[in-house]
Amino acid sequence: MPTGNCTYCNNEVELKLLKKCGACGGVMYCSKECQKLSWKLTHKYTCVPIVAPPGEEENFKHYGKIINSWQNVWKWRLDEFALMALDLANNPGKNITHCMWLEFAYTGQKDNLGKFKIYRGCIRTAEEVLAESPRLQIMRDPPPLIGKRIRYATVFHFEEEGKPRQSFLRARSWELPKSLEPWEDRPAGWDDVYEVIQALFGGVDEDEEDDEDDEDREEIVVVLPIEALFT
Repeated sequence: MPTGNCTYCNNEVELKLLKKCGACGGVMYCSKECQKLSWKLTHKYTCVPIVAPPGEEENFKHYGKIINSWQNVWKWRLDEFALMALDLANNPGKNITHCMWLEFAYTGQKDNLGKFKIYRGCIRTAEEVLAESPRLQIMRDPPPLIGKRIRYATVFHFEEEGKPRQSFLRARSWELPKSLEPWEDRPAGWDDVYEVIQALFGGVDEDEEDDEDDEDREEIVVVLPIEALFT
């Protein structure tokens, strides 16, 4: 029986019992109490109503389901990568100003291991991301939470025959762990972490992606529901 975790209390319950935020659709709760507590603590700062562009409703749902199924499997591992990439034990406060940025290319495979391949990645400043995507206010901590959260952004590129390339941006934020000591036998710093990411998710040759018709290709960028985890 499918299960999921409450965004606020992190309790694992049957998926059918979890209710999504009616505005952004990016967080789920096991009870009205958890929803109220989450709203007061954090979600009121990060909730962004999601509306599909005119004429893109079906694509929005179709690609959203593909991304959701993959992220439900891998988001915990990506959380770890984001934490290790900033190496906060040696760079305190970097979670306030920077975030991990990953771009994935859709392969068309159905299994969640090979569904997306890493296309590129880097560490970016939160302000730089906000300048490009002002709706991603999750990249800026509200006063009560400054320094208490960590976040990353993922971009999912889809390219299907006869259709324009479409890219979907999603951001995730959660409470910073109490202990920031480097984890034993785990990579620390962006270069080491990105090597692990490339090994896990394969790699897409950027030269192969950027073909000669790239300049004439229409690209659609849509911000999908923001996911925020606060335990």
